[in-house]
This record gives sequence, structure tokens and C-alpha cells, in this order.
Amino acid sequence: PNKLRLDYVLDASGKEPRARWAALSLGGALPPAVESAVRFERRPVEPFPWPSWRPSFVAEATPIRVPPPALEILHTAAGGTLRARLSSPRGALDAGLVVPSQRLRAARVNGKPVRAVASKNVIAALRSGALSHVVCHTTGKQGVDVELELIGDTPVDVFVWDSTDGLPEEGAGLAAARGPEQVTFQQGDRTVVYTRRVLHPERGR
Repeated sequence: PNKLRLDYVLDASGKEPRARWAALSLGGALPPAVESAVRFERRPVEPFPWPSWRPSFVAEATPIRVPPPALEILHTAAGGTLRARLSSPRGALDAGLVVPSQRLRAARVNGKPVRAVASKNVIAALRSGALSHVVCHTTGKQGVDVELELIGDTPVDVFVWDSTDGLPEEGAGLAAARGPEQVTFQQGDRTVVYTRRVLHPERGR
């Protein structure tokens, strides 16, 4: 079978959320049935505001009403240390932050040091301007404590995201159009919600 993964991507950054379907096909062009199910753009692009493994074919989608992931700032200290609570009001276990690598010295989740993972794809890493991913797989509604050691005292643009298995109900027809000759792969079909935040580290003393 050919490999074809479908994602529903919701940008909750602005006043009005925006959404789109993303189809990642390892066989090149999309199958005619999938291509005609929704109006995909002809050329693949990045489905997220950060580089992914490979570009996807995208199409506009209707935004669904779900709460975005939350990052509650709990404490900031001189020298760039920032403590926050990362949670997913919709109950997603997988969640994380995308932070400029040159601004991130270290990260801890629930007190344990974590390695901020840069893109494994060299081309994607070059396109990203060196973005690092701080990922947690046990987030949920309760959330996890995140501590970042940021470099510098100017504001830092980050993305906060969460991800759940499967597509929303609106994607049932699109998934069915894939047919038996196309199978999903890696993490499988996903619903990803993200939002943009600006962090304000304290000036060092």
C-alpha cells in the first residue's frame, strides 16, 4: 500500500481560528479520490509555521470549536528563567513548545531535564532558522510544569501546540476517500491545534 497521512491543523492564534487539511503522501501526487474530496493546492507546502519532516498538500478546512493548548506563566526570574504550566484543555497527551534554538539554554519538564529536539531533517532545520521542540507525551488536562532557561532579555516568539490521534468528524469523508490502497504511517492521522505566544524573560541583574 502507498503511505498517505492526513492531519487536521487548527491555528488558534488570532481572534478567528483558521484550519486546513494536510495530506502527506510518500508516493508523490495525491490519489484522485482524495484530491477531489477537498480542494487541495497543487503544490505541497509546510502545514505548520515551523518546518515539518516533509511538505504536505493542504486545503482549507472549517475551524472546529476546541480550546487551544494553554501555557500559564507562573514565575519569571532574573537571568531568563521562566516557569510555566503547559496543559491541554481538550485532553491531548502530546503537547509541546517550539522555541528558537538560539534563545533556549535548557528546558525541564516536571523538574526533569529534557533535551530540546531540533529537526532531524537537515533541510528542515536550515529552513527553520534553528527551532527547538520541547515535547511532552503525558500532558493532558492536568498539565505539566515547564521550566525554560532563556538566553537574552528581549521577547521570545514561541508556538504552543497539542496533538490527538485521528481526525475530527468533518474529516470522515476525506479519510474514507483514501481507500484500501492508501495507509497512514508514523504517528497516524492527527488533529493538531497550535497558538502563538510571546514570552518576556526578566532582565538579568
